[in-house]
Amino acid sequence: MEKTKQPIRVANAVYYLLAKMLERGVYYGLRSIVVLYMVDKTLQMDMMEVAVIFKVMTASLLLSQLFGALLGDLLIGNKRAIFIGGIIQATGAFAFCIPTITGLYIGIFLVVFGNGLFFPNIIANYGKLFLNAPNVLDSAFSSFYVVINIGAFLGVLFFGMIVNYFGYNTAFITAGIVMCVSLLLILFVKENDSTVTQQDKESQNKRIGYVFFAFIMAGSFWLVYNVTNIQLVEIQRLIIEDGSLKLSGSIMYSIGLYTMLFVGILAAIIWSKWHTSHFFKLLLGFVFASVAIQVVSFSVHAPADEVFALYIVAIVCMVLAEIHIAPVVFSIMTRYINPKYLAICVSFAMLPASEASIITGTYDQFYTMDSLSILRIISVITFVSILCVGAFLWWYRRTHRDILN
Repeated sequence: MEKTKQPIRVANAVYYLLAKMLERGVYYGLRSIVVLYMVDKTLQMDMMEVAVIFKVMTASLLLSQLFGALLGDLLIGNKRAIFIGGIIQATGAFAFCIPTITGLYIGIFLVVFGNGLFFPNIIANYGKLFLNAPNVLDSAFSSFYVVINIGAFLGVLFFGMIVNYFGYNTAFITAGIVMCVSLLLILFVKENDSTVTQQDKESQNKRIGYVFFAFIMAGSFWLVYNVTNIQLVEIQRLIIEDGSLKLSGSIMYSIGLYTMLFVGILAAIIWSKWHTSHFFKLLLGFVFASVAIQVVSFSVHAPADEVFALYIVAIVCMVLAEIHIAPVVFSIMTRYINPKYLAICVSFAMLPASEASIITGTYDQFYTMDSLSILRIISVITFVSILCVGAFLWWYRRTHRDILN
């Protein structure tokens, strides 16, 4: 689909990025402290009950996001859905201040429902800013992905500190206020009403096929990522228990985060200046994932003094894989799906990661029993994915030379 040439409003992109960072901080911050709040002396809930509530809360996001996307794309508009979702989330944060089980359930419901409206619609509106500049889509969504990680990290850290120093109610009230601030940023966004789409040389079925292929590859990647991450967490635990490097859990966690920030920012800069095919980036992503798996497999029987170095290499490779796949899937959606239904497409894009989490969540119970065998299976999945993406890229370049970037 070709888009009319419209100037990119950089200020709009910045407002969306800051709003999303604040919203992610609120969501992940609330999610972390609510778990502690449920077992605290006020509610004194059983850990098994807390685990069930947490699983239902996270699983409900899929339905909530689909409903919010349908509402935003088909009925009230994406920007209005963002506002309504943000207000509902802020109300949910305030509702947690009610020191009862009823207040807890009301808060959880409002946060999940509000997030369902906010999340897919802000991604859709952010993507639409770049309809006229498809060559910078990968760079734009890499920046978006970095901002999400920053918001999540700072949110957990910030609201955890507030709870420690001022208590839960202060944290809940602060979360509601921060959510309102993120909505104020959206007020500065000026919509590009003149954006018009035209039919491209490619058929609608082909464009949908590109997106569907990207979804399948995303599901494959998140399965590989989750299983590999389980082993990385185990290696991380062994390094901490060894004690020779004197590294804490927070430092080990920060290694992955800082690597993601550095790689994500670098990718956003490079891809804004030098563009290549989305599908070529998917291919590179799986190559990096394959290297990470082999490094993890080798580290299982590596000498203790080499494990940390191998761990760093595996982390870097998985981050490179993630930044070449996760943001690029959103780029492919934005480029090839009718913008009128972009939020709906975004909500469906959450399915591969969720399905992969369910599969690996079941598998995690017996993972340590035969980790090498499972890693071999994941290696095969990664190799097949490389072949599939490679074949698709070859076909795409051969038959679509006139419309390649």
